Amino acid sequence: TAMIDYLDKSLSEEDIKNQRITPALEDKGWNREQMRMEYTYTAGKIKVTNNMAHRKTKKSIDYLLFDDENRPIAIIEAKREEFHHSHGLQQAKQYARELSELSKELDVPFVFSSNGKKFRMFSRYLPEVEKDLEMNEFPTLEELKKLYQEGENYTPEQLDFINQPYYTNSDCFPPRYYQR
Repeated sequence: TAMIDYLDKSLSEEDIKNQRITPALEDKGWNREQMRMEYTYTAGKIKVTNNMAHRKTKKSIDYLLFDDENRPIAIIEAKREEFHHSHGLQQAKQYARELSELSKELDVPFVFSSNGKKFRMFSRYLPEVEKDLEMNEFPTLEELKKLYQEGENYTPEQLDFINQPYYTNSDCFPPRYYQR
């Protein structure tokens, strides 16, 4: 991915995702099955007013990255280029907290934010806690898995158990957000 030196305010957040973030991920070996864009993790609360029910806005994540075993491993919050690359990090951390409250299976160890020029990374396993990355420095899946496994101090037996497929029948669909 080429270094981007100028500020282009005409690019929407969607443009940043499609023209800058997705290509940066693909350059590091992430495929479309591992990158879920606009991942909805709740359909929105139902509010009843005067005996009329209506659903509030659904919550979705710009990118939820999955490992090979279909487990979430990272969240990326995208922002327009005019914002600092760390601008969405707190929002991404909030998404990670909300996902882990829904289910332990949705515990996401890494969160990122990006404005299409740089990434800001947060990991509960790195001593630096937060660090900046150039667009071409986004970690590969193997790098994130290694950090995760080292951070959790898993034994080989635990890793064998953890790496069992979530579902094995080829006729079934992946689990929905509320089934995880």
